[in-house]
Amino acid sequence: MKSKIDRINSIDFLRFLLSCVIILHHYQQALGVRFDHGINFFGGKVYFGYAVEGFFELSGFLAVLMIKKTEEQSFSDYLMHKIKRFFPLVLLSVSCYICVVYCLKIITDKWITDSPVGLWRIWNSYFLTYYGGPVKMEGIAINNPLWYLGVLLTCYVIFYLLVQISKKTTIDVVWLMIFMSMLGLGIKSYAMDLPWLNSSHGRGYAAFFLGGVVAYIWKTQKSKIFSIPAFYAVIVVVCTLSIFIKRDILVDDEWGICTYIFFPALIMLLLCVESNKLKNNGIRTRNGEKNCDGRMEFIRIAPLGMYIWHSPFLMILKAVSLYVDISAFQGLLMVLFVFFMMGISFLSYKYVEVCFRKWLENILGV
Repeated sequence: MKSKIDRINSIDFLRFLLSCVIILHHYQQALGVRFDHGINFFGGKVYFGYAVEGFFELSGFLAVLMIKKTEEQSFSDYLMHKIKRFFPLVLLSVSCYICVVYCLKIITDKWITDSPVGLWRIWNSYFLTYYGGPVKMEGIAINNPLWYLGVLLTCYVIFYLLVQISKKTTIDVVWLMIFMSMLGLGIKSYAMDLPWLNSSHGRGYAAFFLGGVVAYIWKTQKSKIFSIPAFYAVIVVVCTLSIFIKRDILVDDEWGICTYIFFPALIMLLLCVESNKLKNNGIRTRNGEKNCDGRMEFIRIAPLGMYIWHSPFLMILKAVSLYVDISAFQGLLMVLFVFFMMGISFLSYKYVEVCFRKWLENILGV
């Protein structure tokens, strides 16, 4: 049965911006681009890779907004919904990446990756079991940014279990989410390295379940302090200035500041601003009850495809750079590459995701 999930425009827009930041971060990382003036998204003073923590928090936030649906779903239905969303693009993007890597191996007789791409590496990349689960391998995965989706699926499974535990006991789910976020913090802080208890999963647990706590506060708390934009704006400004300007004095743990202070405050600030803006129109946003208009539809669907597809196309661009000098145009190419990935994301959504979902509904009845 299909169900419509109402969206919050500011949250979708933040997801879109974070996907652009990650693409720029990986662009400079993959092609070795550095700027003497301006912002370096990789190798600069600020580690923009922590934008992934923002993705995790927004995913946890949206999961809590859909908690009523999760309570009523069977585990198989819940998991199948996630698989239908992720795996069509995962399978195609990993396959594309493999083709590029092997073509370059044939042409140059060198692996453009850090290590050979064998069947075991391919298998675990397809099934998102490369990072932090039962498999531990040296080197990077094929389409390496997909580690995020592997950890995210683990977070979704744990979230479902927490919801069911809360449903059958007197324990409010918010306390279980706080425990999981603290567990993630402990895993990362103590540098644990066990299946599902390692740095990658620790980052995911800490941010995802913290995002769920933020959503819980937004939905349930009536205190005025939780609805004052200026309160969150001050926190966001202080964190931003600290990270970009006064790093030597105020930034003792960039990951902790981004995960537990900056992103929660930024999410709450956007929610407060949007809620106040729409209050006069009688549109409720506290529980996510706001329809997504046509202008925001692209912003809503673009981030996942942009994230999944950008690494294979970066590999293609990297291959081109071996034969064509593009160093003089890197700034322009970075911007054009982001716009290019927007187009790829739209096409993959329209002709891959939608078609695959229809096929599953018609053939398998799921």
